[in-house]
Amino acid sequence: MATEPVVRLSAVSFAYPGGALCLRVEGMEIAPGELVACIGPSGSGKTTLVSLIAGVLIPNAGSVRTLGREVSALTDAGQRKLRREEIGMVFQEFELLEYLTAMENITLAWRLGGVTNREALRRGAIQAAQAAGIGHLLARKPRQLSQGERQRVALCRALATNPKLILCDEPTGNLDPMATSAVLDLLLAQARATGAAMLMVTHNHALLPRFDRVIDLAALGDGAGA
Repeated sequence: MATEPVVRLSAVSFAYPGGALCLRVEGMEIAPGELVACIGPSGSGKTTLVSLIAGVLIPNAGSVRTLGREVSALTDAGQRKLRREEIGMVFQEFELLEYLTAMENITLAWRLGGVTNREALRRGAIQAAQAAGIGHLLARKPRQLSQGERQRVALCRALATNPKLILCDEPTGNLDPMATSAVLDLLLAQARATGAAMLMVTHNHALLPRFDRVIDLAALGDGAGA
């Protein structure tokens, strides 16, 4: 019996109101445990693709299946639950809450009501922080952290729930080469340890040999966008 892909897009099209972007993807799949990089020029729709897979955006046409669910068939609450519990999301701009400590940011899922086993999440948060080299910084707030440390907090938040799918939108775009290498090491190690699939949007072609496969968004369909 064939295993269903973690991500499957079929005949997808999306346009922002006013026609600012039109993204088309004829077909795309990510297998369980597969580590995939996504490249494409600025404005080709990479961020939009990640948002469609996560259910942040809904396609105008076509099918987006993520972790066995047709995303457009889920309620808003169902889409949020999917992101909280089964998808780890990492952004270039970190998206940390300045009034929370590093530990509180990492365990944000329980504050949002998405985790019932808080002790398991706490353990996962501590393990992720130790692996990322920030275990001694968990009581600090974001303003007390360096840029690289803030990015590691954001990574730990995405990894603490042991997600089945990790989605990364330019997570190393603002980091120096040493920090970039450390962040990618952590992401790949976590994904391999847990069997999670990963899709990472990047402009850094030097990172591509470390992935199982590279998707060029320009080859998936014509489009222009964010």
